[in-house]
Amino acid sequence: MKKLKKYYDNRWMILLFFAISFIIYFLYYLFLGELDYILDSFILKFAFLPIYVIFTSLLLDSLLTQREHKINERKKNMIIGVFYTEVGKQLLTLLSAFCHNIQDVDKQLVITDKWTVQSFQLAKAKIRSTNFEIGVTCSLDEVHELLINKRDFLVQLLQNPNLLEDQSFTNLLLATFHLSEELIHRTASCELSESDIEHLAGDIKRIYRHLIVEWLNYLEHLNRNYPFLFSLEVQVSPFNSKS
Repeated sequence: MKKLKKYYDNRWMILLFFAISFIIYFLYYLFLGELDYILDSFILKFAFLPIYVIFTSLLLDSLLTQREHKINERKKNMIIGVFYTEVGKQLLTLLSAFCHNIQDVDKQLVITDKWTVQSFQLAKAKIRSTNFEIGVTCSLDEVHELLINKRDFLVQLLQNPNLLEDQSFTNLLLATFHLSEELIHRTASCELSESDIEHLAGDIKRIYRHLIVEWLNYLEHLNRNYPFLFSLEVQVSPFNSKS
């Protein structure tokens, strides 16, 4: 009903403008005559109308869309940066304890100020193809405590409209919530069954890959737009032994 009402409102508005235009042309004809001039003027303006529509509807709309996209992209990356400050980097550090081939990962993530776009693309491709050897051989209490303490923060992130279009980061948040739920319904790792351990290892493997790839995406954004922030993030990288 609302759409139908809006359609009728617009229809009457269009008719009103047509009527105003007709009245102005008619008054011009009554007082000055010159019907040929009126027709020529109308045809010339009507011929210019498609160019005007192209300029306003396509070019300006495209520029505004690009500007809005850049603003939304900047906002989204700011939020992702807050996520890694509050949760992500600490979670990366904790989950690295379960990765048996962490040395291979470290070699791929020795990030420096000299990294280029190609460096980031190559690193992400290697991480996506790496077979992480995850084994739950130590306590998950710290991971559980972190996710419980940051649960409200993670819920707020899921509700943020700036993240709705980023399906990859949204999947990371959902996978993190899933691991949190799994840990809530399970006891200490020393009492877990073999099937539970295997299931949790799969959850950790999925999150770990997502965390690294999204972290690289965020660092690539900083390197491109905020080199001074990128330099700081490189120094405190979870894969930097000096940090």
